[in-house]
Amino acid sequence: NGLSMPEIEIFTDNSSPREMIVIDEMLYFTNWKTQDIKVLNLFNYNIEESISVNGLPEDIEFDGQYLWVTIPHSDEDFSTGNTVCKIDPFSATLVETINVGLGPQQLVFDNENIYISRTFYDENWDTSHGATKIESGIITIKNYGAGTACGGSILKHQNSIYRSFNG
Repeated sequence: NGLSMPEIEIFTDNSSPREMIVIDEMLYFTNWKTQDIKVLNLFNYNIEESISVNGLPEDIEFDGQYLWVTIPHSDEDFSTGNTVCKIDPFSATLVETINVGLGPQQLVFDNENIYISRTFYDENWDTSHGATKIESGIITIKNYGAGTACGGSILKHQNSIYRSFNG
């Protein structure tokens, strides 16, 4: 229904908040039901803006210049999405929508590269997994296949990128 902080509740009209990140004094958070990124001013606790996206936004990360948002589902029927949105948080505008392969979940930065974990389903809801790398505008998509035991996590640790697998 909204966000809850110590002694503060922010109602979002059932927007279905998901992931969040703070930049300066603004909290950016993804919302499934309203298919947007809302911008909450942490000084006055007002939702100041809403940035619309096409699909159900999930993970949100900041590279120092842009917000990057995964769209794992293209609609409320949970059909599989295939895009990542690049957003200018300072002008609250969608800069670019990038096809990264089915089911983008989480993303992580390594210098100028972006790595994206992916989980997607067929018509019987059988699970498949993959990863995508964006390097200098070149998109490399790797699918691991159906039934491959893999989670959604991807992270950077000691200058290496790791993707969870095998349960």
